[in-house]
Amino acid sequence: MSKKEIVNGAHPLFSVGLASYALEVFHQTRYKFRWNEPTPRVVQLLLENNTQLPPPRPIRSFPWSDKIEPTLESNMIPFSNQLISKESGHIEIDGERYMLLPASLLERFVSSCLPHAPDMSQNNWIECPSLWSSSECSILALIITSIGELFSLSERSVYITGPESWDAYFRVYLLDQGWGHVTLVSYDVQSYDTILQIPRSPLAPFSIGLITSIWERAHGRKFKLIIGQEDELLQVSISSLLEYKVQV
Repeated sequence: MSKKEIVNGAHPLFSVGLASYALEVFHQTRYKFRWNEPTPRVVQLLLENNTQLPPPRPIRSFPWSDKIEPTLESNMIPFSNQLISKESGHIEIDGERYMLLPASLLERFVSSCLPHAPDMSQNNWIECPSLWSSSECSILALIITSIGELFSLSERSVYITGPESWDAYFRVYLLDQGWGHVTLVSYDVQSYDTILQIPRSPLAPFSIGLITSIWERAHGRKFKLIIGQEDELLQVSISSLLEYKVQV
């Protein structure tokens, strides 16, 4: 970034948007951006201070958002220690390519999408707290669905045989990668009903989307999601959308 170049960038417009946000937040300065693409894999940024641009308007926090607190887990590997910077410019963890996005950027992006989200508040697979608006429930459902579609592209096997299985997946998929802590309240090995507690944060919808995707793949069933809010926590209940007979 010091060279004002994005190497091996994703979609050029996405790369420029992410870089502009990161640079303006880091320098606390508004910029006028231009860019060119000298090669298909390089985006060069041209920055010009722009004092005429007003500061970004503050956004209203979502009901599931709160300040992200540092994890208290003392035996976890620091996330930064897992990152490996490759010569080609990308970042890897355990041999897989990663892109790091600030949570505040995700929340601002989601907030800008709020007026355009299709109404999904009446879907039979999700129930939100009564105090949440239909648009908030809709954007939450949209994020969960999007994460599920991304997860479906992977070929990783998922096996849930008991509470200890959940603990392992929480650590590998969420805690060790900086997504935050998740507490398993209960898990029924026959009905697969699962109750979790997730701290409120901008990342909560993405965590819920990942967890429901794991649940769905492990059990081969469509899920029903009931979300409750308790102070600084979200209580997430996952069960089968359809009724199944329990084999005795």
